[in-house]
Formats: sequence, structure tokens, C-alpha cells
Amino acid sequence: QCYLHVMNVQLPLEEINYLTHRQKLEQIYVEVSNRDFHLKELQESNLLSSHNFELTITLRNSLRCYREQLDLYFQEWDAIYEGKIEGLAMLRVKSDPFPCTAKKGKPVGPIEVELITGARIPSKVVSPVTAELVKGINFTQKFKGRANIQLQNGTEILSSHCARFNRLAFMQGTQVATVHLRFNVTVSNQIDQSSNRQIKLQSKETSPTIVLTHNDQWHVAIGILLDLELFSNVSQISIYLFCNYLVRCYVDATRQRSGSEKRPLSYEDLTYLCNSQMEKSIEPGVYVTRQEFADFWGWFGPAIQRIRYQKHLCAMWLDGYIWGLISKVDAEMVLMQYPIGTFLIRFSERHKGGLAVAYRYRTEGEQTIRHYLVAPSDIGDGRPFPEFLRECSVFINILQLYYDSNGNKSFVPKEKNQALGQFYKRKQDDGDRLGYDKELLALESLRLDDLFGLNISMNV
Repeated sequence: QCYLHVMNVQLPLEEINYLTHRQKLEQIYVEVSNRDFHLKELQESNLLSSHNFELTITLRNSLRCYREQLDLYFQEWDAIYEGKIEGLAMLRVKSDPFPCTAKKGKPVGPIEVELITGARIPSKVVSPVTAELVKGINFTQKFKGRANIQLQNGTEILSSHCARFNRLAFMQGTQVATVHLRFNVTVSNQIDQSSNRQIKLQSKETSPTIVLTHNDQWHVAIGILLDLELFSNVSQISIYLFCNYLVRCYVDATRQRSGSEKRPLSYEDLTYLCNSQMEKSIEPGVYVTRQEFADFWGWFGPAIQRIRYQKHLCAMWLDGYIWGLISKVDAEMVLMQYPIGTFLIRFSERHKGGLAVAYRYRTEGEQTIRHYLVAPSDIGDGRPFPEFLRECSVFINILQLYYDSNGNKSFVPKEKNQALGQFYKRKQDDGDRLGYDKELLALESLRLDDLFGLNISMNV
């Protein structure tokens, strides 16, 4: 519609026609801006599913592209009225995969760069599109390596006014400093047969990224990128926007697909996180400040990094063998309903990134709930976490967590070797039981007989 307004105008342009057609362009611009405002309001005032939140982000990006094209038409329309019949063009990043981390030497993207032009004067591409690196706001404070970071596969040809970068890679890490990409191209505008002017176009910067050299940098880098995305222009955000971005980050961290998560971050999980770490409820009028986010991420970041990178933990998490988001008191209330040797795995609320095992135990005729903080030495020297659980005879039946389609929580006790055997380094044989306390072995044998073939489940 805007294209036709500009393309079909009769020259010379009289003032009344100029004002009439410009008003039509302004009406379209206002409509696009209003739709973007409503989507932004939706993100900030509702707890959205991961799929719906991604959809709002995609739609807002499309509206941004519309506004950029409209801006170009406005410039062309004003130039026509002033008698300056010259070509106008813009290079824009149509598809931006950032903000997210990149891995040194690994392709990022895809990144789509598009050449958009005015309606009346076409542009002819003279050069390929080239990418360049732009230092972020914290680059000089954070980065202590070489100033120039090399890009690989940073040149692509425009085809139908679009260039797609599928193999672009950063060849050095940035030591948790942020960087951006910017793209360049040269075009020519042939206004008449005697004029062929070349113009160098430069895109706006992409959203920031941080180039990692090892996995230990991940949670720090993600915390920086989230902080920039959420608080670059404001001092606080709504609790709903905070939760929506937290769910998005969680889905990516646990390597799941938005909208088809095996283990979503439930409303109960979000309520626990907001209450236990920030003493906040999820309701209108509740906000999260920049400092509150930093304190929250200082606890949650190391925990989710451990799930993402430590061997077998992500699979155990998705299968529900790591409960994770439950308080010490609530864990005790759950375990009191089960026999000796039943245990669950949770995040420590005091030790950042720490895993704790809560288990029901009997000592001197008294039954109690004990808590064990897993130490680095327990899973060091190539010993995975499932092997540690396997070798602890006081752990007999693990509580496996489930969520139904309505988000209701339920759990089933499973004999630990049956549940975790898929993660063991070697098959278990009779020799594995040598050296264990005989009384506890007898108790374990009794519990296996009692639970064999049963499927015990209850809702909480």
C-alpha cells in the first residue's frame, strides 16, 4: 500500500497531494506502532507460554521491519516533494539471532541481511555484503586480549536483495565482553542515463553477543546479556516480563524446543523462584530491579549452568530425577510420606549451584529426614553424579517428578538402579554390593520386594 502511494504519484507534486499522501503514510505508521505497543504490553502484563512469548518477539521484529521500510518511504516522499529525485536505500538486519552467546570458531546464525529501497529508484548491488565487528559498551573493561577479533565467512552475496549468513564465526573469544556485528554493502542508483552514483550502506548493529572459549563462562555471559536486554533503558521491569524472559532462557539452557518442552518451567516453579530468591509474588504491580535481577542470577545462573553442562544432569533433569526447585522444608514434608531410603535431589538454597540430596533415614530406632550437600570431591575425577548415587547404599528409591498437561505435579518412587541405570558407566553386578552395611542391604531388599511391580503416585 505504501509502495503504491509513492510509486504512482504524478509529478510535479503539488502541496495538497503531498500532504494528503503523507497523511496516509502516517496513518499506516501509527497503526504499525500501535500494534507493537499492544504486543509490548502483552509481554509485560501476562505470563505467556514459551511458544506465545517467542511469537510476540517474532511479530515485534516484523513490525520493526515495517517501520524501517516506512521510514524510507517518508524520506523518498519528502525528497520527491522537494524536487530531489534521488535513489534511497537501506541495509538492515532482518533476522538477528542475538542476544545470545557464541562459541569461538563455531558458526552463529543464521543471520539475514536485507537491502530495502525506495519505490521509484531501483538500486543495483555493486559489492557483496561484508560483516564487521563492533565493540560493546563493556569491551574495554572486560576484554584484555587482542583488540581485533577475526571473523570467518563474513562475506555473502545479495540474492533478491537478501544475504544469508549461515557459517559466520568468531575466531577469538571476548572474555565475557560484549560485541556486535554490523554489515556493509555498496550499491549504485541510476537516476538517469548520465548519472550512476555509488552509495556505501551500513546496517545498524545487531544485538550483543559474547564469544565463549569454555563452558564455565556461560552463566556469567548470559547474565550480562539478559541484563542489557532487560535494563538498558529502564531501572525496573514487571514481574511478568521477568518470568517470560526467564522461561525463554531456561528452555534454551536445557536444550529444549519452545512449545514442545519435555519439562517446562511451570507456574509453581516460577512462584518458587520469585518467592525464595526475591521474596516476590507473581501479580500486577510487582517489579524487579536491576540489582534484584543480579542477585537472583547469582544463584540461578550457576544452577542452570550445572544442569546444562555437567554430564547426565540435563537428561536427569528432563526425566524428572532431579527435583531441583523445592525448599528444604517442603522436601521434608514430601519424604515423610515415604519409607526409609527414599530420596530426592534439589538445589541448595544457600550454596550457589549446589545440589543437595534429601533422604529418609533411620538411626537408633528413630526415623528422620537428612540432607547431604554434594561436594566437588563426590563427583570429581570423571565420576558422574549417577555413579555417586549408585554407590551410596542409604539411597534406595528416588522420587521421579512428573507434570501433567495442566501443570499439576505428581511423583513416583523408583528403585534407583532401575531409574538411573541408563546413566551408569558399567553394569552393576553382585560384586558392587560387597563392603556395604548388611543391615541396610537387608532393608533395601525388603523395600524392593514391597515396591516391586507397584506404581505409586500422588498429587501435591
